[in-house]
Amino acid sequence: MIRALWILTALSVFAGLASANGLLCVSVNPGGLLSDYIANNATFGQACQMGDKLFWDFSLANGVHAGGGEPTASAINVQAIPGLTNVGIQFTGGWIVAHGQTMDSIISYRVGTVSGSAALDDATLGITGTLSTSGSAGATETLTGVPGSPLQAALPFSTSAYIAFGGSTFSSLSVTDEIRVTGGTGFGNIAHISIVQNNFYETVPEPYESVLIGSGLLAFGLLRRRKPRH
Repeated sequence: MIRALWILTALSVFAGLASANGLLCVSVNPGGLLSDYIANNATFGQACQMGDKLFWDFSLANGVHAGGGEPTASAINVQAIPGLTNVGIQFTGGWIVAHGQTMDSIISYRVGTVSGSAALDDATLGITGTLSTSGSAGATETLTGVPGSPLQAALPFSTSAYIAFGGSTFSSLSVTDEIRVTGGTGFGNIAHISIVQNNFYETVPEPYESVLIGSGLLAFGLLRRRKPRH
């Protein structure tokens, strides 16, 4: 009986901590399509949740260097990246060009804390792709109002970038990822970005830590007090 009550209590506590707008971001492979996020998670009231983060206001546009073959929103896969305090989001698409071609896509969205507190204090940008011989492939992540923005990552070596917010913290951020690839001058010189990943770290407030620690100690005590039946 005690075990059942403890399980129900734990579930209710964590459900309360995780509750937001009632929508969960797609978090399992193969994930969801950007077109679905654009249609279904347009406003804060429609924000979807992953861990301690909310995501909403998705959009896709072509940059000024677009070559006309950029992937559509229905060709870009979106996957939430789970974590304790550094939940992120990943975009997988077909940003690949041959020699002499270019692509320039801009993905925008907003990210915020479930708690509503100003706890976002750093961000990481990462890319995965290939670059043969010449050409260029990279991503630029702009965080509105953040000191030190934008973040830039480029193939073949600088595939990730990190920024701390210099002591500033935010309850929400506007995020813009520009993915730009240019093929080389020779035949077969392709440029390809397959994954763009954004992670955001959230400082854990002391009361939240105390709740987690206290819940763990309570659970441990209940289990220790339970005597085996003979």
